Amino acid sequence: MKTRTWLGGPAWLLVLLALCSTSACHSDKQRVADHLEQGQEYLRNARPAEAALEFQSALKFDPDSLAAHNRLVEIEISNGNPAAALFHVWEAYRIDPTDADAVLHLTTLIRADEPERAEALIEALVEREPDNPAGYIGQSDQALSRGRTRDAAAAARKAMELAPDNPIADWQYGYVLQALIRERQIKADPIEDDIYDGAIDAFERYIRKGGTSPWNAQIEQARVMAAWPGRNQATAAQFRIATEHALEKGTFEEQSRAAAQSADFARATGNTELLEWSLNHLVERKPRNYRSWRDLAELHSKQRKDPEEVWQRFVNALPTEARPHIEYARHLVFAWKLDEAIEYLNTKAREGIDPPALLGATAATQIAAGRISDATATVKRLERQHPNHPRTILQRVQLEIRKGQIAGAARSLRALVEEHPGYNAYLLLAGIEEVSDNLDAAIAAIQKAIASTSFFSYEAERVHARLLANRGDYPGAIRSLLAIQERMKLSDADQVLLARCRYETGREAFGRKILRDLLTSRRPPSDAVIDFARREGTQPESADLARRELEALLRREPKHWDAVQELTRLDIAADRRPHALERLDRLVLAWPNVIPAPIRLLRAQVSADAGREAGTLADAKAAFEEQPRLRGALEMLVALHLRKNQIGPAIHAAEEARRAGAFDASRRLLLGQLYRMKGRDGDALATFEQALESDPNDPTLHYQLGLVLRTLDRSAEASVAFETALALSSSFPEADAARRALEGS
Repeated sequence: MKTRTWLGGPAWLLVLLALCSTSACHSDKQRVADHLEQGQEYLRNARPAEAALEFQSALKFDPDSLAAHNRLVEIEISNGNPAAALFHVWEAYRIDPTDADAVLHLTTLIRADEPERAEALIEALVEREPDNPAGYIGQSDQALSRGRTRDAAAAARKAMELAPDNPIADWQYGYVLQALIRERQIKADPIEDDIYDGAIDAFERYIRKGGTSPWNAQIEQARVMAAWPGRNQATAAQFRIATEHALEKGTFEEQSRAAAQSADFARATGNTELLEWSLNHLVERKPRNYRSWRDLAELHSKQRKDPEEVWQRFVNALPTEARPHIEYARHLVFAWKLDEAIEYLNTKAREGIDPPALLGATAATQIAAGRISDATATVKRLERQHPNHPRTILQRVQLEIRKGQIAGAARSLRALVEEHPGYNAYLLLAGIEEVSDNLDAAIAAIQKAIASTSFFSYEAERVHARLLANRGDYPGAIRSLLAIQERMKLSDADQVLLARCRYETGREAFGRKILRDLLTSRRPPSDAVIDFARREGTQPESADLARRELEALLRREPKHWDAVQELTRLDIAADRRPHALERLDRLVLAWPNVIPAPIRLLRAQVSADAGREAGTLADAKAAFEEQPRLRGALEMLVALHLRKNQIGPAIHAAEEARRAGAFDASRRLLLGQLYRMKGRDGDALATFEQALESDPNDPTLHYQLGLVLRTLDRSAEASVAFETALALSSSFPEADAARRALEGS
């Protein structure tokens, strides 16, 4: 009985459960293997969506499947979803921190924030598996991310040696050569044809060896060809072939990316046929790519087709979203249908399509049109109906900017981006910070604007380039401008900025060529004329061209101040002062009422330099009285008075500047010196002491203070002042005089 109970009771159940468990375990392992195999098969046939489902199914039966996690990382990254890949990266590394794929995925993830750790992980992998090409590919990537192109190329070549049949190694080598091309473009270094050929051949080998996405390799070949001068026709054909291949077999993201890059090239080279074809495919796959809709409509207009058809397609593709309606209203504004645009926005807002966004667009349109009272009413309506909505705050800020209330607008925007960070708010904040002379804050804001978008923003990159150049980061500005140039033809203003950056980075020949090319147009941009004159106008081989272009600019725009200044400077450099004065006299006659202060001052300066007495003092005095803060105005007036030994009137002018608040350290120094010349040593002493309060590191002020103290028989204090001046600088203009004064004190 006991035996029977033992056989038929709990013990038997345990045996049965154990058998079942073993069977289930075997079944689960088989399921995992089946899902992995099926997933790999889908990948081989370029069906990543189905492959992802198979790998996720494998994880249901085995959450620690290293292969499933690694493959899902690759699929998500290929789909442009790095956030979705993040979980699988960490899981794979947790399961096996020595696995090559897991290590490579992790280093890609942490490379930007922890470059030293990423490099250490790669080096450990190479040391652990010296014959594994994947380690050298990772090593190449790591070197490339740190700007070591030569090391990156060597590591990629090592990977190709170890795995001559592995297409990934060839892809990596092509990618490195692309980086080398970009690096040399930024530096304006020559690029040998062998580098272009090498990159194209590397991607071709990837295709021949059965790389899983040959269309992507074809796109990369086209990008290399686009950077190679003189190959536009062949490049256009290559982009079309690659895009057609991607549209046939690529993923949704690959199709969109191929169409976008094809459109960028077509835009940059003015290939309207390729551009229209690419844009149509792009908006079909990504209807929220608003810029592509705008470009397509603009292209229709240029081709004398009705752009209305494009806008209706856009609105019909996303009828319940605000942005298409806003873009359509913008189209109406550009077609001189302002009232119709505002009515359209209001109608759609009444229909319930995102009222804050549409009312905000209405206010923005009214502000741009100068209808400030209407805009104020719309903003009040927004504040009443949607008081804390980001769009309400944004439109209030734009209204404040238009009314000149910059400080309040800046405060509102800074608060807005803290609570609701977004592209438009950051872009607007960058502009406010720039006009407020907060250059670093402006750069930080525009970089956040760029980071906040999933698309390439031409507007933001242009602002970024300008701000970087203003800060003196010319290589950074060049990178931004070349990123734009890869996608579209640079505007005249962009080209002038690029030329300026080339000059500032020691690549004068390239800057000169850009400016000369711009001057060959039928109506050269004024900025190009001015920049060329400033940089090349005194060079014998360029002087005549600079003068001709400046004179042509002045014929078109007789009051162009920069052109007047530059032509005057060139006249003085060429000892042609009478010509300069004759031109300035004509220019003065062009203003029937009040002559601008800068014009009067320039004529006074040239007159004084040429020895012309008549009207010189009157010009200087009028310029100073109109604009006391104008740089050089007080100084010119004082110099003319001193030339006539009129110290009293010179002092009076300097005191007028002080009363007008047009005073800085240099003008305090000037006034103090004038007091000394007049024998008013007490006033001179007080003036120098006040100047030193704001600028205690100026050695000239200490020297002048010493002279006054010595005159007042305060020799010990004078010696301290001379010693202080020399301690601050041993080479300031009055240093030798200070030494002599100290020796004689």
